Amino acid sequence: MAVVFFLGGIFFSLILDRFASAKLRQSSLPIAMFIEVLLFLSAAFFLGNSANERPFIVCMCLALGIQNGALHKTNGISVHSTYMTGMVTTLMHKIFDHLSSKGSPKEDSSKHPERLTIQVLAIMWICFIFGAVTGAVIVSSFHSIGLLGMIFLLILLIRLEMKKGLPGTADGGSPR
Repeated sequence: MAVVFFLGGIFFSLILDRFASAKLRQSSLPIAMFIEVLLFLSAAFFLGNSANERPFIVCMCLALGIQNGALHKTNGISVHSTYMTGMVTTLMHKIFDHLSSKGSPKEDSSKHPERLTIQVLAIMWICFIFGAVTGAVIVSSFHSIGLLGMIFLLILLIRLEMKKGLPGTADGGSPR
């Protein structure tokens, strides 16, 4: 059941990205995160008010699938927010390749795209570990109320993502 709903979440993200208008497609990540917020709220409700954990599992797996489908590239590097074993394997390969290359360490970083990949993947891996430990402690300590902390962080990320895409903001595309 968990796998089916996870795959369904990915499929939903792909549909949103592919068939939405160009304006909506630019906001597909914040839209996906907003849907995650709704699913986390539902999961918190089901966790606190249900003897049956299946609705909780459905909501969480859909949310993770949507997240994984919506966030698939960072700085042109393929990332998977729910596929950390593969991400750390890629990170270790890139570090090994970088350390074992015969080039000078002072060479231009544009000639070594693996440096950017290492930076992005290392940051994602550290954030994943921090988030997993923090989330586990919060939810095991506070149960369904603990999910509200994740919701707060998602809302903060939605605001940052929306601000980044607005014209006239620091990252928004208006000429300077």
